[in-house]
Amino acid sequence: MLNDEVKVDNPIAVPEGYEVIPIDSPLFNIYQDKIDTTYSLLWESDEEYLQKAFGFCLRTNGELASVCNTSFVGGGFIAPDILTLKKHRRTGLATIVCTFYVQKSRELGLTPYWNCDAGNDASNSLAQRLGFIKVCDLPILWWHENPKTIASYLKKYHYSVD
Repeated sequence: MLNDEVKVDNPIAVPEGYEVIPIDSPLFNIYQDKIDTTYSLLWESDEEYLQKAFGFCLRTNGELASVCNTSFVGGGFIAPDILTLKKHRRTGLATIVCTFYVQKSRELGLTPYWNCDAGNDASNSLAQRLGFIKVCDLPILWWHENPKTIASYLKKYHYSVD
């Protein structure tokens, strides 16, 4: 949950050479087709996404650098999904694009909440920088057809693989 006392309404300094752009239909389709194909499982179409959700991207030289999209919205809550392309990581871009997302969420009367794997240090650190407070830990159970995918995930997020 986002700490209500945190103010993210201050002007945001966007680095020179970058621009913040709201996700529109063409950007949604580029993102879904070239960066994260799982969005076809979350949203039936770009029209549905734009009717029910929103997002922002930071772009430089015509290329997406960091994106904050909606992965879930309902019951007055909204969950961001953040991705920063590898060559743009560790530059503060995710913090910037997420701040735009949180501001828009609040304007719409939605409560942003953050969920991520406990081992995802980058995501947990970003949530903390943005003012989110940890409410609880929940165990997750997930299944994947490919055991190599599971092993890779466990390794990436610091779980022991036996």
